[in-house]
Amino acid sequence: MKHFYRLPFLVFVFFSASLWSCENEFEKHYEKPDWLKGTTIETLEAKGNFSLFIEAMRVSGYDMTVSQGANTVFAPTDEAFDRYLSKKGYSSVSDIPKPDLKALIATHILSAPYSKEQMLSSSVWAPTGPDSDSDTSPWGEIGARTFKKTSYYKPENRVVEYEGRNILENRWNKSVPIFSDEFVAELKISSSDYTYFYPDKEWGGFNFAGSKITESEIPSNNGYIYVIDEVVEPLRNLDDILHQEQNFSLFASLADRFERYYFYSLDFSDPTAQQRDSLFLKSFGSTGNGDTYALVDIANERIGTNETNTSFSAEKLHHCIFVPSNDVLQAYLDQTVLKYYPSLEEVPDLVLYYLVQGHMVEKNMAWPSVLSSIGLYNYFGDQIDINPDADVSFREMGSNGGFYGMDKVLPAKVFTSVSGPVLFNKDYSIFMQMLGATEQLTSLSKDEANYVLLVPENDLLKAKGYDYSKSLGKVLVLDTESGELVPAEKEDLPAMTDFLKRFIVYSDDVDLSGKGFFKTAEGMYLSYENNKIFGGGNMENGEAVDVLNQAGEGTNGKAYQVSAVPEPASKNVSQAILTDDRFSDFNELAQAVGAIDNGWYYFLIGGEFTAFIPSNEAMAKARVAGTIPETSEYGTLTDEQKADLLAFVRYFFVANQYAFTDGKNTGTFETARIDKERSDNFDTYYENVMVKHDGAKLYIENATGATAAVQQGDILASDGVVHILEDILVFDE
Repeated sequence: MKHFYRLPFLVFVFFSASLWSCENEFEKHYEKPDWLKGTTIETLEAKGNFSLFIEAMRVSGYDMTVSQGANTVFAPTDEAFDRYLSKKGYSSVSDIPKPDLKALIATHILSAPYSKEQMLSSSVWAPTGPDSDSDTSPWGEIGARTFKKTSYYKPENRVVEYEGRNILENRWNKSVPIFSDEFVAELKISSSDYTYFYPDKEWGGFNFAGSKITESEIPSNNGYIYVIDEVVEPLRNLDDILHQEQNFSLFASLADRFERYYFYSLDFSDPTAQQRDSLFLKSFGSTGNGDTYALVDIANERIGTNETNTSFSAEKLHHCIFVPSNDVLQAYLDQTVLKYYPSLEEVPDLVLYYLVQGHMVEKNMAWPSVLSSIGLYNYFGDQIDINPDADVSFREMGSNGGFYGMDKVLPAKVFTSVSGPVLFNKDYSIFMQMLGATEQLTSLSKDEANYVLLVPENDLLKAKGYDYSKSLGKVLVLDTESGELVPAEKEDLPAMTDFLKRFIVYSDDVDLSGKGFFKTAEGMYLSYENNKIFGGGNMENGEAVDVLNQAGEGTNGKAYQVSAVPEPASKNVSQAILTDDRFSDFNELAQAVGAIDNGWYYFLIGGEFTAFIPSNEAMAKARVAGTIPETSEYGTLTDEQKADLLAFVRYFFVANQYAFTDGKNTGTFETARIDKERSDNFDTYYENVMVKHDGAKLYIENATGATAAVQQGDILASDGVVHILEDILVFDE
């Protein structure tokens, strides 16, 4: 009898043997190497000397995190943990309050496995062209040395009171600084910059916050281990330090004027909650909601240049703040704004914004060696003037920036420059707000120019249709249609800027009790004499701008309180001459020879002009001398005579120059008279006249030495100045 069942059995045996052989080969191929046999905790247990850290991970619940997830762990030795327990007064790990222990251990864990090279550098896919903000910039991978990584430590979300209600604030994971020889070399700083912030720690060329990394890149199943010689306590960010160190509480209270919370997301952390809470982010910076004043955002852990590069930038960038202690800040406030305002609550936000922001540096860590050598600049571009050793009484490296606690105030240049008196004195608060809204304050703080600043009081600006609304936080301007004051919008700023520039004069130190002229930032010339100032419009209406007092002095000029607004001339040079009866004879001749077209001196178009116009008496003397024809002869002039007389008329106009009777601008200048011999169909040349001053009078002189003196001068026009001559001057080669 045949036993057919044997065939299936043999097939089964053969298949099983083959399968066993394949599995054996598979396990051999993928078998873990000898150096990679366990999880992070198993590796630390096998290595020894980490029992306290392992216990702390288990008690805090992070043993599962480091065993199952891919991460990097900085493991303090038992000796390091013993020192920490002794320092804190704990006899064992179990004595540490559970929330504190969780924060402590989470600080030692990074959420990704990093080799040393990955730890010290980072890369991102981003625009790489010279114009990286352009839509057409090519993209590629860019990298840079970094010095911090994001840890597992995320403070608990907290309930805060904001604008009369309780909200839930979202807290970000904290970053931990990692210092290296490579980073120090790239930034051209030194190990002393590390020991400055960690004076009792040892520099090892590779440090994790306040600890030295003694062994690197120990592999485990799920990441890397780095051995450190000190326990690293949870880091505070700049906002935490500022509000927890009581010696800086006054500065903190000023910064809090600019604190805001904005909606972030819904809270999904509690699945049993009947109603999800809204999460809000704390910010001192711009929230994108039209914030008027945005500080460097010291509450933000994620310092980035844009949304796509946030994580990369956060590993590279650090803010920095320089905070004066309560005593020195109070003394400064008493000597400045509190001389004019009854309390800090009444000091405008604009003033406090410049005060607080002037002590901040955005996205640029201020290393002490840099401060001592090449220097650093604050948010406004003002150089930071401190001695890191002599001026600093407290220092801390935070999770998002460096904190310098100081025994001095660093006033922004807007306070020390010519604009300082405007910021301090409440009587000038509308002017200050207008300068701030048009960004003129920062311009006035620059040392590239010297200024005379004419300062109007609030009532004067109100009479001109300006005011400020504290509740709206905006300058108010007069709406010509409704006659009402309305908040200034973007389209109102150019006109407001032009108006303010009437008060800003580019000039070295001047004695307003003397006599002279200067030019405003608007381009309008003003005359001054015996503490009275005139613009062309003030001359026309007979109202002087009285200099009431010197409001203050800054590093780049002086400020003077004035009684009125400098008004521009309503007439240009052509109109000023044509409407002045003292020039009626000259105008009649000009009309007869074709110099006036449609009520305008046709060659006075574009540019600036100084006009030396003969008076009627000077014209009469010229007729007696036979230099010019009688008015009765104008109708019979030939074309050639008209051309000669037109040239005569044009010789009294100097183009593209302002020459005043103070004699500060003299020399040989081009007139409007055409040089017929040199001019052709392609190029036009003009004859010259010499403008001179003999110490008493301004006069003009031709090539032969003939002169005509100014009898009365300095009639300001919108595009120049007009002088009255007591004689005529004939062109002569």
